[in-house]
Formats: sequence, C-alpha cells, structure tokens
Amino acid sequence: MRIPLFPLNMVLLPGIDQHLFVFEDRYRAMILDVVGPHDDVLNPEATFGVACIRNGFEVGAPADTYAIGTIARIRRSLQNPERTFDVAVIGTQRFRILERLDDDPYPRADVELLNEPEGARVADALALARGGIQRYVDTMTRTMGEKSARVPLPADPSAASYKIIAMLELDIPLRQELLEVGDTTERLVRLAELAHREAPLIETIGWPLQRPELRANSLN
Repeated sequence: MRIPLFPLNMVLLPGIDQHLFVFEDRYRAMILDVVGPHDDVLNPEATFGVACIRNGFEVGAPADTYAIGTIARIRRSLQNPERTFDVAVIGTQRFRILERLDDDPYPRADVELLNEPEGARVADALALARGGIQRYVDTMTRTMGEKSARVPLPADPSAASYKIIAMLELDIPLRQELLEVGDTTERLVRLAELAHREAPLIETIGWPLQRPELRANSLN
C-alpha cells in the first residue's frame, strides 16, 4: 500500500483527534492531492500517514522517522487566505513503513497495515488500566482543587488503550513505544503501571504540566 507520508514531531494515535497546521509547500500540495477539489465534502478516502520523527526536523531536509505510524483520516480541512491549511484529522490504523520513496513532490512510503491483536486476558488488563487512569485523574483533579469524575473509556480494549495514552502526560519517545506495542493486553498492562506510578508523583511534585521535563514534550 502506497501512501503520502507526513513526518511530524508527534505521535498520532488510532481513534484520537488531532489538529494540524500545514504551511510548507510540499505538505500543502499533499493536502490538495489528498482532499481533492471539494474540500467541503467529507471524503472517507482522504487519508495520509503520520510518522513520528526520530532524527531531523519537520521543515527542510527529509527527516528520519520511526517505522510504525498511524493513518490519518481528514475530517475537515480549511484553506486559509495565505494558502496554509488548518486540518482536523483522526487516527485510524497503525502501519509499518516498508520502504520510503523519494520526497518529490512530497514524502511517500510503501507500508503494510497492522492489525490489533488483543492478547491473553485482555479484560483483566483493561480493568487494571481503567483503575490506573481513574487514580491518575482523581489525584490530578484533587491536586488542582477540582472535583473528580468517572473517566469514560471505550468498551473496545484497543480503543481504550489509545485513549489512555492520550490522557497521560508522556514524552514523545514513550508514546511512540506504546504505539508500537505488539498486542492490546501488553499495552494496557504497561499503561496501568504508568498511571499508578504517576499518581503519587503528582501528589508530591505537582501535576505533569507543572513539571518541566514533561511540559516541554506535552502534546495537549
């Protein structure tokens, strides 16, 4: 499967919405090609791949990316007067890059789509992760002097795992590592451990956006 590729300093997660501001010529051309002439019509085929940058920069010379990324489906695109784009996307399915192609007129890659194996005892793992993220949110809201509420999670374990990643303040390499985890059970168990680890840290040294080592890498 050949797709347009958008290397970014972020990790797009399946099922999670993301806003993109597109200003560089090659990626404006990509959006125009993907969306087509009627950008006011929702096109389910308007997709491209997002891969997190491992080495390099978003602008300029081609960047080296991680091999695992996520297909982005465009939900809405708006071309601004200066010909930049505001694009709303949602992550859909993970992919693995098999081969990077040339960047003319914009980056492209041959990829294979990845499935989402659940693994053994996924229901137990989901319960652990649900408890972990609830403790994390309860601790964070209590620290901020606010009232906590039940954390809504999708019933689907895979979708729940990605929502939990989005809720936790994690640095980019760790988000990428969690995206790459082979099955949902393993990802949920790791998320439960992370959430339970973070909760006491919030109580002692402040919630994540107050901590400089995470504030610089926050995606939210």
